[in-house]
Amino acid sequence: MTAKTVFIGGVHGVGKTHLCNRIVSHFDVAHVTASELIGRHVKHRIDKTVSDIEGNQLILAEELARYQQAVERYC
Repeated sequence: MTAKTVFIGGVHGVGKTHLCNRIVSHFDVAHVTASELIGRHVKHRIDKTVSDIEGNQLILAEELARYQQAVERYC
């Protein structure tokens, strides 16, 4: 079975985490944030300010691929 990924995006403070927490409480699904994934690669970051947007997006894509591979091993 292949794991499905649903991306919920939006600007800071619009309620993405709130929505995801509600979804998780009703369905048997995992929830991970972009900040958590990027944080696995970028250590000791004080805030969410990004100077290298393209590099940050590449890190997110790499970490999401790793996360999905790990999830698929358990499906």
